[in-house]
Amino acid sequence: MRGSRGAAPTNFEKTPHVDPVRAHIDKLIDTVRARFIPGTNLVRYGHGDWNDSLRPVDPTTSDWMTSAWTVVLFYEQLRRYG
Repeated sequence: MRGSRGAAPTNFEKTPHVDPVRAHIDKLIDTVRARFIPGTNLVRYGHGDWNDSLRPVDPTTSDWMTSAWTVVLFYEQLRRYG
C-alpha cells in the first residue's frame, strides 16, 4: 500500500530496502540547505502549515516567505540528529 502521494508505504510492514541512519541524516541536511532563502539563514515557508490553513494565496510568495514555526522545526531536527 502506498501513501496518498505515492511516497512511503502506509501499512508499516518491513520492506527489503534498508538505509543506514546516516543516509537519513544526509537527506535531512540536504533538504534544509535546499530550503534556505538565498542570502539568509532562514528556511522558506513552503506549502503552508500542517493542515494547509495558512497556505499563501499567491504560490510564488512561498519562495521568499518564512515562518518561525518552520525554522524552529528544522532547527529542532538538526539538533536532534547532531
